[in-house]
Amino acid sequence: MKKFIITAVLTSFIIGHVTAQVEGKADVDLAKMSTEFLNPLSDIWSLQIQNDFVFLEGDAISGNRKANFTNFQPIMPIPIGEKWNLVNRPLIPYVVLETPQLDGSYQNERGLGDIELIQVFTPTNGLGYFNLFGFGATWIFPTATNSIIGAEQWSVGPTFGIGRVDDQYFFGFIAQQNWSLGGQQNSTDINRFKLQYFLRYRVSPTFNIGMSPIIEANWDKTSGNVWSIPIGLGFSSTFKMGRLPVNLSYETQYYAESPNMVGPEWNFRFTLTTGMMNPLKK
Repeated sequence: MKKFIITAVLTSFIIGHVTAQVEGKADVDLAKMSTEFLNPLSDIWSLQIQNDFVFLEGDAISGNRKANFTNFQPIMPIPIGEKWNLVNRPLIPYVVLETPQLDGSYQNERGLGDIELIQVFTPTNGLGYFNLFGFGATWIFPTATNSIIGAEQWSVGPTFGIGRVDDQYFFGFIAQQNWSLGGQQNSTDINRFKLQYFLRYRVSPTFNIGMSPIIEANWDKTSGNVWSIPIGLGFSSTFKMGRLPVNLSYETQYYAESPNMVGPEWNFRFTLTTGMMNPLKK
């Protein structure tokens, strides 16, 4: 975990240093950066560190158990000509999960989770009314420390996103479906759907309220264990730390539908994002 945090801090420092070099003496336009931070398919370079503190419940565990997911997400769009970008969004998770032991007690299992790579083609000017639009693929790599934290499967599937960000509202979604390509012989195949939806109202150019939860469906699970459907409410604010533009957000999420065996009940999400205008664009 220490190496994970050190890497995140060093990357933040590098982005901040490069931002200062690129921007020169000009002030950062916080309203513009706030709009870019809202857009998950934006063409800026950014670094996002997201922490989900989750309470679990279900028939297979006793009482409420806890899990913590810290996701390190550098986002690096690459221009393809003048009209398209390839958005590269790796997600590197560090997981802490309470797991049952043979004597009936629980202990924390921790380590690196399965790394995801989202690659999406996006038109520079969006798609008409929708200035958020993209399509591509999500890759999942079996990098987890052990089988409790990860699926031990290689996986790929289509990704699609659409939405709109304007001066008052942000709405849209990004949908992913993944299937297994192969993996450990005794591991369970991946057949998973994810949909992150966005509903936000911009109180000011740099402050908004709303939600961006992730709905999940594991299609191969038995009835009553397929869906995880959260609703949430939180805030997001963009400001400067020195000359570095930073977005801080918090959201509380309650799961209206959750797997009967083991599933999330509450999620408390903190997200820190910083970024810079794309240095590869003219």
